[in-house]
Amino acid sequence: MITGPDYAGGTIAAVAAELEARLTGHTPGTRLIPDLAAKIPGTPSYVLVLFDGLGDAQLSHPAASDLAAGRVGAVDAPFPTTTTVSLSTVATAMPPAVHGLIGYEMWLPEAADVVRTIHWTTLTGDDATGIDHRVFLPGPNLWERLSAAGVEPITLQPWGFESSQLSRVLYRGCRFEPYGHEREAARIAAELAATPGRLVFLYVPHVDFAAHVSGQRSQQYTDALKTASAIWEDLSRRLEGAAAVAIADHG
Repeated sequence: MITGPDYAGGTIAAVAAELEARLTGHTPGTRLIPDLAAKIPGTPSYVLVLFDGLGDAQLSHPAASDLAAGRVGAVDAPFPTTTTVSLSTVATAMPPAVHGLIGYEMWLPEAADVVRTIHWTTLTGDDATGIDHRVFLPGPNLWERLSAAGVEPITLQPWGFESSQLSRVLYRGCRFEPYGHEREAARIAAELAATPGRLVFLYVPHVDFAAHVSGQRSQQYTDALKTASAIWEDLSRRLEGAAAVAIADHG
């Protein structure tokens, strides 16, 4: 029997809501189911890592051994399991039916066209005009709610992502910090999380990029899994006074 995502506390939306509730004392979202929530330690700050392109099944790959060793349970990605939907789900701590970004491609009346939400262009590659990207997701979003409660939200992303239209959709109200090389990611995240009262959202796109470009049986994919595992192992080793929680967006 095929079932949908467990929006009653078993999706990545619930992970974001759980961290929000711990840091602020409340959340409008649905918190994580208790047995999984109990596995997240209580700390003054958190690093939430999203490994784009990963799913639970990929942890059996030999190159993902460090990630597999840190696995404490499974949660569902939202439906559909595409990057923009999942990132919007984290940015709001709400399921897609609530936040409104429900697919990689969407018909949007403001553009009078089908829009690819990863680049916010039409199917012919033209800019999707008439859309105010800053207010596409409903507010207050997760970052705005955290700030209002005195918690600083920070997103740590690869260089060049800050100016994208997708970033304007996702990170309204969130401090943006870049990393230039994957070797920097864990160090910067740990340094940022050392200050109490922060939620640091670290985005790791390497596995998703390698899978799209070269396929899951390629050496590039194996190398990307090794990179993701190395970031997780390095982050786990560096963190003091904070906890890291990793999620994936493709199941």
